[in-house]
Amino acid sequence: MSNHNGASNIKTQGEKVKEYTTEMDEYWNEAGGRKWVNNLLRIEKTLEPIGSKMLEVMKEEAHVKVLDVGCGGADLAAKTATLLGQGSEVIASDISQHILDEAKRNQRSANLRFLQCDVENYDFDPHLFDVVISRFGVMFFENPLKAFTNINRSMKKGGRLNLLVWKTFDENLWMKVPASAAFKVLEKPEPPKEGEPGPFSLCDSDAFGEMLSAAGFDNITFASNKLNLNLGSLNEAVQLMTQLGPAAKPYGEAPSDLQKQARESMEAVLSQHESASGVLLPSAFWLVRATAL
Repeated sequence: MSNHNGASNIKTQGEKVKEYTTEMDEYWNEAGGRKWVNNLLRIEKTLEPIGSKMLEVMKEEAHVKVLDVGCGGADLAAKTATLLGQGSEVIASDISQHILDEAKRNQRSANLRFLQCDVENYDFDPHLFDVVISRFGVMFFENPLKAFTNINRSMKKGGRLNLLVWKTFDENLWMKVPASAAFKVLEKPEPPKEGEPGPFSLCDSDAFGEMLSAAGFDNITFASNKLNLNLGSLNEAVQLMTQLGPAAKPYGEAPSDLQKQARESMEAVLSQHESASGVLLPSAFWLVRATAL
């Protein structure tokens, strides 16, 4: 739906999703979005050191139009907008209106705009963006090849794709340790099927690289990173892991007595990783870079 004066067809942030088109759309605009908003400050503090990796990359850019996919609380988008300054524009996009409303309340920058959309299906004007970034926002597409093909279509030739995605569950002890403790009490869900949306759906660099190539990207690189994450105080860490991550759904569906036991189990194991600054556990992630053909 391009207009006739060459401007982008990006709609205003106030537009609402009238109906859900995918399970992820419904989840992030209902329970998932509300949980994220309720834990937003802790999430942003925990992920801030990882976002710094993206800011290092973005120092190379100037006078660019940037799309942030799955921006969450828009902390990274706002810092990117400040870093790039006048002459650049950052579009912070997310599928969840709940999350975007909260992000808009918390983040201010003259060159930062907000867009609610499902990037997999949104009708962007072609060749609109110089750079597309994402901090853990691209692992939840129902059809990732379709999504990255659409992202590629929205980018200028030679545009830069910079993504942060989680490596395997086993390497991300900040999720595995509390989840494993919870599953001593709660029923462990079936592992996700291959290709199913989820935090670790793009952890296989070979498969993800092939997908990006098929979507029209070149010069694809994967840089492996490891970093200790601070989950906050012991109480904050337990709260976060009952609301987000692999144990969140079975925890939410469990009766109150099992919830209490699960919290106690997580508290016992997380206390072993408590420091003066908070609960510290290792994370592992890819910094993925590619060029649009």
